[in-house]
Amino acid sequence: MIFQKKNYRLHKSNLITGDEMFNGKTILITGGTGSFGNAVTKRFLDTNIKEIRIFSRDEKKQDDLRKNIIIQN
Repeated sequence: MIFQKKNYRLHKSNLITGDEMFNGKTILITGGTGSFGNAVTKRFLDTNIKEIRIFSRDEKKQDDLRKNIIIQN
């Protein structure tokens, strides 16, 4: 299906969602203890991802994040 508006043509595509893309996969989140990495990690916890690995320069923050995730779930 093609949508036309002014001089633009937008094609409808068969995109898959992020949830489907990562089903059963192991993902790596770098900077996982920062604000964006933390939000992404929490979002991916509600999917069918096999494993989430988080890399961070700060081991204490990494351990704190792990503890918070365990407490919340």
